[in-house]
Amino acid sequence: RFDLLTARDRIDDAHRGVAISRNALLPDLNWNSTLAFDTDPNHYNMGAFSWERTTWRSEVVLSLPLERTAERNDLRRAVITVQQAQRAWQEQSERIRAEVRSAVNQLLLQERFLIIQQKNLEVAISQAEYAALQFADGKIDNRTKIDAEKAVLSAQNALNQATTSRWVAILGFRLATETLLVEEDGSQTEPPG
Repeated sequence: RFDLLTARDRIDDAHRGVAISRNALLPDLNWNSTLAFDTDPNHYNMGAFSWERTTWRSEVVLSLPLERTAERNDLRRAVITVQQAQRAWQEQSERIRAEVRSAVNQLLLQERFLIIQQKNLEVAISQAEYAALQFADGKIDNRTKIDAEKAVLSAQNALNQATTSRWVAILGFRLATETLLVEEDGSQTEPPG
């Protein structure tokens, strides 16, 4: 998932921050140099210079880290940021695992519920057929026959609801695993690969 990849990238960024903060604690070594050509005042061009009138200066400056409190504090903050990023990644990872597990369990539950509703519809149809036969023989009254027909309608409605709930569970699983791709017009597309 992209949000988990982003959390992982934050850990890498925090590690780079630690490296930068450690580098700030090292001694500074700088090299400065200057070179000046003094030209002949009688000739106003750069081609009329004399090496004897040239001045140059070069220096190497080494700054030892005697007072680096701010840099040490920055390093501590960077290390804390790494730990926070790692904890955030772990929490995100666990939350995503829980979401996927929940989506899988919900999908399995809805598939079982769909099978149960299909069986209930078969039973209701059988009972309605038996009630129609008994009504034709005069063994039951009209109300019992109508109740059996209503049971078939209720079972069909429950099966339709179970089918819808299963599709919602499939979409929830695809959303939790980030395999649900939707076009701008609202239609689903299959994930690549």
